[in-house]
Amino acid sequence: EVDIELLLTLAVDPEKLKEMFMGDLLEFDFATELFVPRDEGINCTLPQSIYPGGLSFPQLQFLVSETVVSAPKTTVTGSLFSPELLGVVDSFLEIFIKAFSKQIPNVTQGPLREFLNQYIADFLL
Repeated sequence: EVDIELLLTLAVDPEKLKEMFMGDLLEFDFATELFVPRDEGINCTLPQSIYPGGLSFPQLQFLVSETVVSAPKTTVTGSLFSPELLGVVDSFLEIFIKAFSKQIPNVTQGPLREFLNQYIADFLL
């Protein structure tokens, strides 16, 4: 089981939002007879209404249950490696996987969240 905790903040300038028209964001597709988002509106118009630094992820964590993560079992055909050596390799893999699975929340809350926030900031500029 993997739980994802995600918190998104969005600060929109209401004065700039008032200047936008619905046609800036949506267009009518006559083939499907549906309103569809305009790429120009999403990529150009909407970001202009967001305050600088107004879109970010203050929290992003992936919490992994211990039952989800299990170490792979090493199988080798033939007699190249002894069963004892394969047992040692399996033990090291299990230790590595257990240690790494406990670090997933730290990686997602730290470097991954910072990367996403920087990507969003660069996109909005």
